[in-house]
Amino acid sequence: MKAIAYDIMSYRNRDHPCWRNSRIGRDLKPEGICKKINRKTKGLLPVHFAGRPCEMSEILSLPHGLRTVEDCAHASETMYHGSHAGTFGDCGVLSFYSTKNLPTGDGGMILTDDDSLAAWFKLISQQGVTTVAWQRLSAGGYRHYDVAEIGFKYNMMDLQAAIGIHQLRRVERRWQRRQEIWNRYDDGLRDLPVELRSEPREGTRHALHLYTILIDKEKCGISCDEFMVRLHRDNIGVEVHYRQLADHSAYQNQFGWRTGTMAKRRTSEPADCFIAAFCQIDGQ
Repeated sequence: MKAIAYDIMSYRNRDHPCWRNSRIGRDLKPEGICKKINRKTKGLLPVHFAGRPCEMSEILSLPHGLRTVEDCAHASETMYHGSHAGTFGDCGVLSFYSTKNLPTGDGGMILTDDDSLAAWFKLISQQGVTTVAWQRLSAGGYRHYDVAEIGFKYNMMDLQAAIGIHQLRRVERRWQRRQEIWNRYDDGLRDLPVELRSEPREGTRHALHLYTILIDKEKCGISCDEFMVRLHRDNIGVEVHYRQLADHSAYQNQFGWRTGTMAKRRTSEPADCFIAAFCQIDGQ
């Protein structure tokens, strides 16, 4: 639930997120980013949504001088012109939640080649404590710990990491299996009145995390919600990613938002209905 997570993070830090959206399976336009940057902008957070890489070379060439954090929650296998997603900005953030391509149950990883950032991430992920328990109780003798930063409890357990290590050998095989499933979706949906994702750009690799289609009620004769209900009746799992924040009761109660607050054209736009292509699907 990345949109909710970003909003919670911004609310806690008293920041104001400024969203720049792109349509289903399309690229985030760098010129659109420039229009959103102002003197209060603190950083950029390009999202490799569904596993499709953003146009990182164009984004990083913009004259903004801002920190860039790549959201790679959907992009563990994503490549952009020979390099992995998450290695272009100041850092990249991976998710190992149970629904992701590389699951450990939960947790994640930050990628960076900046030693100072890496040290800071390590510190604040352990509540800002300078030494962890095994260091304080080691044979080298007891050392008092210090809380050098007001940090968080963000560390991933060793047990989760052990599960993740054994997933690595399966990553390529699972990606190939998802590619087979995606090809079948493409073949089966191509002639239907739905909008499909655009093909991956040359020189890039899509992680194939989510297979996305767009349901337009006027063209399909059925709403996205009704479409999902019917698919679930046939034991086909689908979900909308993501509902706008103004639709949720917590934000309505806290800020007085109402449906449509954050998307004035919502009633005239078709809804996104995203189908996830999981490796365990047997294709029957």
